[in-house]
Amino acid sequence: MPILYGLNFMVDAGLKKSRHRLYSEWNDIYSGKTDASLLIMGSSRAWVHYSPVVLDDILKTKSYNIGMNGWGFSMQYARLKILLRHNPKPKYIIQNLETSLLQRRENLYEYQQFLPYLNDPIIRSASKGYKGEFSLTQYYLPLFKYNGNWDLAGIGLLNYFGFQTNQTSKYKGYEGQELEWDGSYDKFKLAYPNGLIEKIDADAERDFEEYLNYCKENGIKVFLVYSPEYFEVQDFTINRKDVMAMFQSYAKKYDIPLLDYSNHPICFDKSYFYNSQHLNKKGSELFSKILAQDLLNLGIN
Repeated sequence: MPILYGLNFMVDAGLKKSRHRLYSEWNDIYSGKTDASLLIMGSSRAWVHYSPVVLDDILKTKSYNIGMNGWGFSMQYARLKILLRHNPKPKYIIQNLETSLLQRRENLYEYQQFLPYLNDPIIRSASKGYKGEFSLTQYYLPLFKYNGNWDLAGIGLLNYFGFQTNQTSKYKGYEGQELEWDGSYDKFKLAYPNGLIEKIDADAERDFEEYLNYCKENGIKVFLVYSPEYFEVQDFTINRKDVMAMFQSYAKKYDIPLLDYSNHPICFDKSYFYNSQHLNKKGSELFSKILAQDLLNLGIN
């Protein structure tokens, strides 16, 4: 048993040093390396839409993108809490908006990203209540949490002994997608012929308001930004106007800017997207330039 605990320690420690795509941002956060005056928060739309290279060049700032693929606001907020525990607080936060921001997903998506950090009480709390949530055996039995993910355990051991593997292509959390328009939008239309309603989760809404309060009380300037999405997909969200009105009410209540690019010319050109909700690299770099200029006009410095 002591040998297993020792191996578990080495795997965890190795993954915490790795630049694997699942761990690169987490490791920068835990080791205090984000060091950003401007943070970008959101889901996959943040991850692929906001280029720190472009933003830093125009705004003359240090930015970092902590967008989380597949996750709504409550998990995004948990990640921010951990970042604030290990890094200086940012001066600005760009919060990417989408109609599903305050939804709660059913499953623990890409749960592997949390495995080396299960001793963190914030991770434990934020990962509860999902299908596939972590069990006591995963928390306490050595190596059991890596069952079915022995490839990650191997990567952890290699990194522990100094062999850096699986380098991510991300830069400060951002990963531009060199992709062209795919066929997923047609499948989406078939799946939701009558549209869909984005339900608001009460816990996520409470977290969002707590987050805006925290930023206000701690002098962090928030910019709510609805980044471009292909125009046709907007009609599929039946309650889109209600969700947007809710975001507007938050902006008014906390006296923060809301920049809505839903009707920007980018939204009408498929060449800037790889699917209906995500910009490709060409689109994201153009959008980042447009956003940076707008932020300059709002007084960011």
